[in-house]
Amino acid sequence: MMVNEFHRVALEHGGSSDGAPGRRPDCNPNDDGAFVRDPHGNKLAAVTGSVA
Repeated sequence: MMVNEFHRVALEHGGSSDGAPGRRPDCNPNDDGAFVRDPHGNKLAAVTGSVA
């Protein structure tokens, strides 16, 4: 899953987790997402899925 790779690489480069990779059924039942904070505190998101 692409969001897993995004999350892993972000943490390896000094980011912190702000939402582990996984399904986001509250947004769209077909979406996977992951959230991180960069070393400056900015929130980054990766989302994959399909149109429901």
